[in-house]
Amino acid sequence: MKKYFASIKYLIIFVIFLASCGDNGTVEPTGNISDLITSLENDGFVVQEGNYILIDAIDLLNRGIINSANGNNAGNPYFSYSLPMAPGQTFPNEFVDPEIVN
Repeated sequence: MKKYFASIKYLIIFVIFLASCGDNGTVEPTGNISDLITSLENDGFVVQEGNYILIDAIDLLNRGIINSANGNNAGNPYFSYSLPMAPGQTFPNEFVDPEIVN
């Protein structure tokens, strides 16, 4: 009988877990990106477009940019944001996509 109740308990936990996983992308997002950008700019934020670029985690370690490569999955791609320089920024960005003008 104990085994039966344990099975029911795990089944309930599994169903709750599945229910909490969200919509899996089936629900269309609401709102308008242009409205968001306008709102941010009206509040004093600078909105600029950036890119994702492929980076080399081992190179970052060798250059002293990151402290550890623990968990590095050799041969797998790693990406980082590549953003243009912010207004008034006096130091260069570490990762720069050649298509983004600084």
